[in-house]
Amino acid sequence: MVGKKNDKHYILATQDRDLQDKMRSKPGVPLLYLHNKSPTLEKPSETSYTKAGQTLEANTFMFISQNQNEALKTMKKTLGVEEKEEANKALPKKRKHKNPNPLSCKKKKKKSGLKQDEKRDKVIDGRVRKRKKSKHKNGVPQTFIQQ
Repeated sequence: MVGKKNDKHYILATQDRDLQDKMRSKPGVPLLYLHNKSPTLEKPSETSYTKAGQTLEANTFMFISQNQNEALKTMKKTLGVEEKEEANKALPKKRKHKNPNPLSCKKKKKKSGLKQDEKRDKVIDGRVRKRKKSKHKNGVPQTFIQQ
């Protein structure tokens, strides 16, 4: 099924060690096996790595020549694109100031109670006063009952 090139891009799942060794010699065949009830995908073999490197080198359209690279740099400089990217990279991010853990800090001590008492006295002497509630000896007064 796999053949020489693995044109259909099959993944081989087997526990047979001999078959795994044979498939490692073929590039582009991923191997899957069980290890303690869990499926494990093996790393690509050396032949797969070499084949991938050869295909990248063979494809010249993926890489830019030096002349084209220099032309791109000059165009970026004239348009000012390159400078903006460098300026953005140069600025480090400012860290936000974090407050201490409130549970690890001691509570503030209250100042002397004299100042608080003076403030209370001023309020009582001023306009705000508490009203006293009067209670009747016999419960409901008779004036309310007659009406």
